[in-house]
Amino acid sequence: MIRGLWNINFYVENILKSLKLLKSRGFNPWTDPSLHRIGEIVSPTEVIVEGPDRIAINLVQLPESSDNDSIQEICDYFQSNGTTKFGFTEVVTTSHCVHSTADAASFYQHVLGMRVMFQDTMKSVESNSFLRRPNDAKLKLLFCEATIIMER
Repeated sequence: MIRGLWNINFYVENILKSLKLLKSRGFNPWTDPSLHRIGEIVSPTEVIVEGPDRIAINLVQLPESSDNDSIQEICDYFQSNGTTKFGFTEVVTTSHCVHSTADAASFYQHVLGMRVMFQDTMKSVESNSFLRRPNDAKLKLLFCEATIIMER
């Protein structure tokens, strides 16, 4: 069984500008940026770049708004907090390969104090092609966030 960190996601203002910057520093994309569907509502533009340690770096240009409340929260956070001087968000998300999504979700919720923001199963041929997975593969997505921010 393969387990571990799969990728790091950065949310960017302008995916073409961000990709140009990374390419100029020797980090090349797997494909050109493309519209990527997650479920029926969300359609960010994404591109995957090979990182320095072979971890996939996924650049995500979110839509300006979404009908999905959880995705709209991400859009609002991105728009209100801005980016680094190079156009990348200060906050990233990661993908982990786990044996049991249910056990992982329970750990994130009950041990780390997080809540599920969004979940879906990606199984379209287009998604699998984008992620370099077999055409009939299924990938469970689970986005979690902190429920309480502690003051120091």
